[in-house]
Amino acid sequence: MSTTGRRANGHVRPRWLVIVALLGFLPIVPTTASTVAAQPATPPTIRGTLVPAELPAMMLTPADLEAAGLPGAGVGGGQTITSLADALTSQTYAASRGLLRLSTEPDSERILTDAGWQRFHERRLGTSSAENPSFFAVEADSGLERFATAQGAADAFAFYTDPQVALRMSPIENLPVDNPPAIGEEAALWQLRGRTSDTREIYRGLSLWFRTDNFIASVAVLDYEGAELPSQQLVEALGERLLARIEEVQRHGGPGLGDRILRLGGQTVTIAQDHYRIMDDEVLPLLGGTAQGLAERVQLRDRYDVTDDYYVFSEVASGGSGSSDNRTFSVLLIRFADATGAGGYLAGFPDRLRDSDFEEIAFPSDAPALGDESLAATYSAVGRQYVDVLTRVDRQVFRLRIGSPELMDWSTVETLATEQIACLRDGACLDAIDPPAELLASVPRTS
Repeated sequence: MSTTGRRANGHVRPRWLVIVALLGFLPIVPTTASTVAAQPATPPTIRGTLVPAELPAMMLTPADLEAAGLPGAGVGGGQTITSLADALTSQTYAASRGLLRLSTEPDSERILTDAGWQRFHERRLGTSSAENPSFFAVEADSGLERFATAQGAADAFAFYTDPQVALRMSPIENLPVDNPPAIGEEAALWQLRGRTSDTREIYRGLSLWFRTDNFIASVAVLDYEGAELPSQQLVEALGERLLARIEEVQRHGGPGLGDRILRLGGQTVTIAQDHYRIMDDEVLPLLGGTAQGLAERVQLRDRYDVTDDYYVFSEVASGGSGSSDNRTFSVLLIRFADATGAGGYLAGFPDRLRDSDFEEIAFPSDAPALGDESLAATYSAVGRQYVDVLTRVDRQVFRLRIGSPELMDWSTVETLATEQIACLRDGACLDAIDPPAELLASVPRTS
């Protein structure tokens, strides 16, 4: 019997990748939920240059879904796209709009370039399937696309909402609905219908798009198990809460980790996880998470006084013949109340790792020394080899991990860790970087 629902990463993936993505980084998140807390009014900068407020802090949270009438949701994924070139080639762009294949519309690149396209971020939330908690039963996504000006956003909105353009770009049935909710400066509502890529089960949904200032925002609710059309009232309520979050972060700012974490980009990279797990001391429950796992995260949060936690997980396609040759790249960026908590968390890493289910754990003495202090380990899990380094930079700790069929050389880890340190010291890193050549190389075969 096939499992109903939809995978949190949106398409069929190898078993080892799903397991590793769910294991994450021995995550730590608190257990209280609230609206976005006001931040100190210190604008973010890169080497003294002001940058816009971060998009990830503007996304809907499980608490928003509960307030709108959809309780029990968790974070199941997310993505940040920092270049129009990556947006044009992406097969997973804008799940909150039913997916858009921008490359299918010949004028996309010209129109979006002229509109001043800057970046896109999306968070995927939802309730777990009863048969498989790592699958969505009901998915609720929020997305945000930023343009240089309000006029540019208006031009792009007119392009996207042309029914013929939307029909060509969407791989699923995407039909306009009359009289959309009056949210933002202009809005459009779409009825979605498609089949999941793994089980081929029919799902239905509603997607609300609206423009506010230089942003195009979107909210979608998709029902995979009942295949029922979600209520317009639910989608409208989520749209209103998304608009309120956008305005709140524009006024007060966000924690800023979403713009300080290192990302890989390009056609070989697929991002499955890109989101906060702790934000302003607010818990963001994870899709498929257990009560025991949550309790353990609470203990770590309280013990080390963690304030924010951001996680990115990507798959990098290698030059090999199959997906089993692909590498995984992930970064967990954690902010603590002070450097003492950060140092204590770093020092406890070896014991936490020994208590895990990983095998062949080792702490090599020849690993590079990074940041203010660092610790490194190697181990195996689900037929993969991992190099794993924790580095403290003042009151922040990042954990960078690479999984591969073979053990990755430390020089590659050092190169990427140095890039992450620069992100923290510069104040932000808004652009994804190309994967190092070592991540793209074919896996050596033994005869």
